[in-house]
Amino acid sequence: MKNGTIYKIGIVALAFMASIAVQAQFSYDYLRNADKFYAKGDYFTAAQYYEKYLQANKKKGNEGGYEPYSAQSLNKVVGKASNSREKVVYKLAECYRKYNDFGNAEKWYAEAAKFDTAQFPQARYWHAVSLRANGKYDEARAAFQNFTQSYTRKDDFAVKAKKELDNLIFIDAQLKKSDLGMYVIGKADSTVNPVGANYAPVAANGVLYFTS
Repeated sequence: MKNGTIYKIGIVALAFMASIAVQAQFSYDYLRNADKFYAKGDYFTAAQYYEKYLQANKKKGNEGGYEPYSAQSLNKVVGKASNSREKVVYKLAECYRKYNDFGNAEKWYAEAAKFDTAQFPQARYWHAVSLRANGKYDEARAAFQNFTQSYTRKDDFAVKAKKELDNLIFIDAQLKKSDLGMYVIGKADSTVNPVGANYAPVAANGVLYFTS
């Protein structure tokens, strides 16, 4: 009876270890495929695999995203795992931005913006860009101000951040104008440009018609 119990425990333990190995392999494959599609510029597909990788590690309770098949010394596992997940989060945000899904880009850049700025110096900038793209102008303005105050590099991102701030100040001024209700932009019906596009604006009966 005792031997039978030990045998059953051994079988359960082996099954558990096998399931962990399978999950680890799936996780590794997700990340490998994600990086492959990212390198090819297929950001939509890469995003799907990065999402699956993060979800798989979340289910396992492995928030760090430890890669069991990579060579690592035991005393560096925790730090490396954390960095691995942060890189995936940032690259996922990049994927969404690069195919103009700023809703999801904002979500993941918001998380990446909390990471070490030395490792991800532009995360706050792109988070602010995503907020602006989503029409959250006040939040975007605050985010750009935060970025410019903490970003010490004198590069193109610093210049663009200042331009973004100027644009947001201009947008704010325009939105506060009292005559906004006088202007309406609408889509013309199918009788306009049924074959091709005309790019010159035309004024008729006090209305300016244009294509874009």
